[in-house]
This record gives sequence, C-alpha cells and structure tokens, in this order.
Amino acid sequence: MQFQKKIRQIHKIVGAVVAIQLLMWMISGLYMTAVPIQTIRGQHLVSEPPAHAITNINVIPMSELIKQYSGIQSISLKSRLRTPIYSIETTDSTFHLNAITGTKLPKITETEAKHLALSAYKGDGQLRLLKLVTTRQQAPDTSGRALPLWKAEFDDTFNTRLYISVVMGKVVAVRTDLWRIFDFLWMLHIMDYEERENFNNPVVIFMASLGLFTVLSGLILVVNTVRKRGLKGLTY
Repeated sequence: MQFQKKIRQIHKIVGAVVAIQLLMWMISGLYMTAVPIQTIRGQHLVSEPPAHAITNINVIPMSELIKQYSGIQSISLKSRLRTPIYSIETTDSTFHLNAITGTKLPKITETEAKHLALSAYKGDGQLRLLKLVTTRQQAPDTSGRALPLWKAEFDDTFNTRLYISVVMGKVVAVRTDLWRIFDFLWMLHIMDYEERENFNNPVVIFMASLGLFTVLSGLILVVNTVRKRGLKGLTY
C-alpha cells in the first residue's frame, strides 16, 4: 500500500509536468496539420521563373577549367538571368564564373534584385524595403542559406519577405508571419530552443521518457486498484 501511495504521488507530480509539454505538442501539432505547409512556406506568394534551356555552344569547356583551377570537386553548368554560368566547388571554396567569358560573376545589384523581387512576388502588397543582408542577426529566419542575400519586404497581410541570392539571382527563401509562428511552434514541438533543427536532443528524449513513465505508472495504479478493490475502486 505504501508503494502504491508513493507511485501515486510521483505520478501526479510528473504528470503535471508532462501535461504542460503535452499541451505544447498538441497546440503545435494542430497548427502544423491545420495550416498547409505550402501556405506556411509562402509558395502561393511567389512564382517560379520560367526555366531557360542552356543552349549556348560557346561556353568554355570544362576541361579548361580543370586545368586552370586546382582542387576542383565538382563543376555544374547553370543559368543566371539567362546567362550560362559555371558553379565550381573546390576543396577550399565555391565560386561562380560566367561560362562564356570565364570571368567571376559580379553580385546581383540592387536594381536587379528589385526587378527579381517584383517579378517573383504574386501578392497584393507593395515593396516597402529592399536591403542587403550580410549577417545572420539581420535575418535570423535564413538559417542554412548562404549570405549575403537581398531581402525584399512587402506590406501585405502576411508581411512577406523574399530572400534573393546575390550569386544565382533567384529567390532562395520566402518568409511570412505564418512561417514565423510555425518556426516558434516547431521549436516548442521538438524542444530545440537554439538551432530548432535537432529533434533527437536530450531534452525531448527526457520529456518523452517522463511521458512514458506517467503512462506506465498510471497503468500500475489502475491494475493494482482493480486487483485489490474491483472495478468500483477506479473511482478513487
């Protein structure tokens, strides 16, 4: 009897702690399932630029680039603003060349960035801010994207923000208030309060273990009560 009393006390304390996190899991899970991920990602607010086939036969042969640059890991032919470019990855860095002239690509200018932002945006707002983002603190919602980036803000209902690569000249991320809510709830859901990426972190494992303990201890209490008092004992 003393053992069951002790289990009941621990069960109530741990259950109260777990209940708070369970509430967070339910709220965040409901938001993630109720709001389509396409809406959260802002896919309805931007249009993909038409693909342009690279047909220029005057591009520099890759064999020449291999001779010119050492430590090349990969070379890929891409397109930027209808201009063929080479994206070259070496053991030390990644850089881009005009595939026709062989010169290193200049960064997308402010004028080009504005044109790209207005061309890609499909919402009903007006462009209110365009600035170059050079540090993660200026745009913490661009984790995983290479800096610098052009940031274009629109004054629509969602406070849409487009991030444009200064190298490739294309939208690499779309952020809205809906995404910001999702990001916050995702943090609570996986309990990674810093990077918001690791769902195998010790905190969530510990909380899941407490949840398992709560369930198992509850089952022990129910089984013992039924065994000693019968079904009427479940009213305790």
